[in-house]
Amino acid sequence: MFCVLLVPRLFAGPQQARVPEWVRPGDEVSGEASEDERVIVVSTGTRTEHDAATAPVATEVITREEIVGSGARNVADALEESGSSVQTSTGFNGTSLRLRGLDAEQVLILVDGQRVTGRIGGAIDLRRFNVENVERIEVVQGAGSVLYGADALGGVVNIVTRTPEPGVEVEGRASYASRTTVDASARVAGGGRRWGLSGSGGYHRSDGWDADPSDIGTTGDGFGSWNVGVGARFEPVAPLRLRVSGDYLRRSSSGVDVTSSGAIIDRRNLTETSNTTLRGAWRGANNQLEVVAHHNFFRDQFRQDQRGDDALDQYQPTNDHIGQIGVQLEQVAGHHLVTTGVDLQLEWLETSRVMDEQGSSTIERQRFALFAQDEWSPGSSGRYMLVPAVRVDFDSHFGTYPTGRLALLVRPLEQLMLRVGYGRGYRAPSFRDMYLAFANPGVGYRVSGNPGLRPEQAWTLDLGATWTPTEHLLFGLGVFDNRLRDLITTDVVTQADTDGLQVFGYVNIGTAYTRGVEAKTSVEFLRHFMVTGSYTWLDARDQINDLPLVGRSRHQGALAFEFHQRRWGTRLFARAAAWSPRPYTSDDGDASGQALAPAYATVDARLSQGLLRYLTLFVGAENLLDAGDAEFTLIAPRSFYAGLSVAY
Repeated sequence: MFCVLLVPRLFAGPQQARVPEWVRPGDEVSGEASEDERVIVVSTGTRTEHDAATAPVATEVITREEIVGSGARNVADALEESGSSVQTSTGFNGTSLRLRGLDAEQVLILVDGQRVTGRIGGAIDLRRFNVENVERIEVVQGAGSVLYGADALGGVVNIVTRTPEPGVEVEGRASYASRTTVDASARVAGGGRRWGLSGSGGYHRSDGWDADPSDIGTTGDGFGSWNVGVGARFEPVAPLRLRVSGDYLRRSSSGVDVTSSGAIIDRRNLTETSNTTLRGAWRGANNQLEVVAHHNFFRDQFRQDQRGDDALDQYQPTNDHIGQIGVQLEQVAGHHLVTTGVDLQLEWLETSRVMDEQGSSTIERQRFALFAQDEWSPGSSGRYMLVPAVRVDFDSHFGTYPTGRLALLVRPLEQLMLRVGYGRGYRAPSFRDMYLAFANPGVGYRVSGNPGLRPEQAWTLDLGATWTPTEHLLFGLGVFDNRLRDLITTDVVTQADTDGLQVFGYVNIGTAYTRGVEAKTSVEFLRHFMVTGSYTWLDARDQINDLPLVGRSRHQGALAFEFHQRRWGTRLFARAAAWSPRPYTSDDGDASGQALAPAYATVDARLSQGLLRYLTLFVGAENLLDAGDAEFTLIAPRSFYAGLSVAY
């Protein structure tokens, strides 16, 4: 569970809140921040609020200030610029991420603690989440199923949205970049002590790009999107807090493909996404009861049109819904903070590419879960915390599945934090895994789902240490080991069916491991300068074939530099990142069937200057080294941008 733990004075941004006092096990916690210090509050690792610097489960945080300073337009950009060990990748399904070598389908994406749907090829496109209304992004690596259930096998990414605060806030941003890229967004919020309202929206577009001019096909899709969102908070009486939020996104992307036979195909995806959340919390002196109702809808219309023919034409509409209801009770009893809860989830998918045993293209599943966690701080020093947790999930498709985790925080010195964690995670078979029905007679095969699949399993061990010898200096070191079993892979089921097609299906035969070392350091000097460096060594292997897992770099590193003179309103940010060669499957490889994709590096830079108190001008460049190609590294070419932002 190693990641960077943020030092309050060094990293805290202007919009960070204090940790509520009632969640503290005792009043004499050593090292608690003084009243004039602000801390970064996180909740993803335990589902309870903690100071990020002393949370029992390590949580990496990308704050609002860091999002603005890096110039990120969406969550994908923010994760790329964070300098963490997160690895993002771009493909037909958008921009997704890996955590410690585990695939995107094994990482759970949340918005305000609620899961989102809309996976394409097993991945959530992180470009869907624009950042004008994002307060922070929390990343917890390692098995998180004990608190969130299915799919949190490799980790959890929680996108926390902004809450309207007392007063008036007006923000706007507009920029223009290479490839006719336009990015415009705005947010207005205001309210009083017991209420607040907010509204946000944006328009975003960019042309596609091509890394291989030898044919008419494109490498990166062009897109256009717009989004709107609203939020409200109400506190009719002091113990009761109510929050309502909703948003809608419409995004259209298009590209051109060329098949091996030379056919030219125009491809287009039109996606619509909506989220609605109702949240209520009643806070007493030593307890809190929270109830959440959430609905997420994802609609995708995929259209494929072959030029000059209709043999390969396709139209595939997909409707995906998730409805969730959660109840969570937190109680302080002496040196214990006990959290118990119930999660209910309903999901239904409608698409022509799946078919259940009764021949229906509408698939439903229900999940019900009970969980409990105890945060125990022996004594009054606050130097130790033991966090056992257990959860039992009931799934209508594969039955009962228990998970557990044990985390230990030890603080032998004021400046030294040691963490140990061991837990079990799982990924439930997706609707695609169980019920896919796809045939390609022209190539001679079809793929069928397997409703008898078992969940993928992982056992995760994490060891981490964070040392902050001064408030301006941080060192972190971590070791992790993930053991995976029952991985879902494709295999030949029948050599020839009644139509003469070879039949492939999904089976639980995979076993693998990912293990490695992560290191990071941050230093602030001369009041206005900060340098951050990170390095990850990863060993990821398929144990069935005794081969490295494809697409994973053994070495990954990043170095970021920032100059921030608040008095002048000047901010300079630059980041360089590098990845070593990574294996991929190739018919042209050696006897193992693998070859190595080349190493690559990227450099991004941004300069902003405040004007007239409320205005900021900025210019920047992305991928200055022009890394990327059409086969191995799908990175947009070098680009430059400029823009203006206003904040009142």
